[in-house]
Amino acid sequence: MHIGELRESRFLTKDDCGKGILVTIAGVDRDAIESEDGTKDVYVLKFAEAIKPMVLKPTNAQLIAHALGADDTDDWTGKQIVLFNDQTVMMKGKIVGGIRARGSRKPQPVAAKPAPEPVDQPEMVEDEGEDDLPF
Repeated sequence: MHIGELRESRFLTKDDCGKGILVTIAGVDRDAIESEDGTKDVYVLKFAEAIKPMVLKPTNAQLIAHALGADDTDDWTGKQIVLFNDQTVMMKGKIVGGIRARGSRKPQPVAAKPAPEPVDQPEMVEDEGEDDLPF
């Protein structure tokens, strides 16, 4: 057993993600967490899959916005990303590992584009010219 499994968390941890999990974003909410400094409000990313929510920190928010091409979290709903354990994540000058997000390799749904306007075709007129031309 990994020591990360000794402490149960109600939020997603790096150990939950391993080399990568594909998730569908269900939305972003606020939640209260206990820290060494007391209770504080944080944003959490919720998923359509039956997994724990993830605390959404600024770096991952920027990575997700870039991957999905949307700075507004309302536009993330229904989109898929991959969460993985990045062992190079640093905190307070030490390498501790942590969750990172990237775009999925699966194509994202794109808003339907309006159909192009029909172009008027020129009317075909039968040539009544001379039929005995050599060319």
